[in-house]
Amino acid sequence: MIRNGSGGIIQSSCEQIGQRGTVENSAGPDQNSKKVGIASSSVFHRLRGGLKAFLMTFIMVLLLAAGLIRPIEINEERGQATLWLWAWKQGRIDFVNSITKRPVTIHFGMPWRFSGFSAQTDPGTEEYYTAGVYSWNEKLAKEKTRMIRYCSEVGVTLTIGGMVIHKRGGCISATLLWPPG
Repeated sequence: MIRNGSGGIIQSSCEQIGQRGTVENSAGPDQNSKKVGIASSSVFHRLRGGLKAFLMTFIMVLLLAAGLIRPIEINEERGQATLWLWAWKQGRIDFVNSITKRPVTIHFGMPWRFSGFSAQTDPGTEEYYTAGVYSWNEKLAKEKTRMIRYCSEVGVTLTIGGMVIHKRGGCISATLLWPPG
């Protein structure tokens, strides 16, 4: 309790202020009882707190989106395009090996880099790439890169995020623009 200038007692408690937003002068009815408003300052604090909460939520959503969205630049001789995909999307490259004349499919993901590569082809084409020395899929699974580029005279098809790009007698590249590094 605090005494006011006229000898009355001002009651102040967190509960009183929190519930009513005022401080009461309890000097008595005959001593001009009145409520001293603090509403403007508490509204300001609530607004500031609300604004802080909004900004923090907005920043967290941006950071979350930055962690989940992957902008990918696709280049081929006719031009380029940027795709905005979720990080869990998958992609694949299909082409025909120009030496063995057999189809090759390479699957990949893009959680932080193009990674998780695995190839499907016939044993003869796999031996062409590895000389029979190592397992192609074991080696591919360890690869992580920001850019992939495939060229083929016979034809190459990149399928990523529902977009299918086919190129005959040339190259297709995809560059992961985010995250940086």
